[in-house]
Amino acid sequence: METAASEVTLPTLAGALCGGALVVGVSLWALWLKKRRRQERDERPPQEEKILRPAGYFAMGRVEELGDRLTWGMVRAVLAGIGLERRREPFGR
Repeated sequence: METAASEVTLPTLAGALCGGALVVGVSLWALWLKKRRRQERDERPPQEEKILRPAGYFAMGRVEELGDRLTWGMVRAVLAGIGLERRREPFGR
């Protein structure tokens, strides 16, 4: 009995599944072994909290401050415009 090249047989499928399971199993075993060795050595980072600020931290603070100043300046300008309109009505008549 001849099989076509594209036909999947049971032994081919079983071999592919066993090969995939072997790769996954070895990968998981290697990760477990690495974690176990790290625990045995009591390996931990030298500093628990972050010491350095992220890149651009100062610039982000300046941009936020300038944005706040711009927003409040626009609010003041709008409120002043409303106040000026109200003051002009009684005097304009």
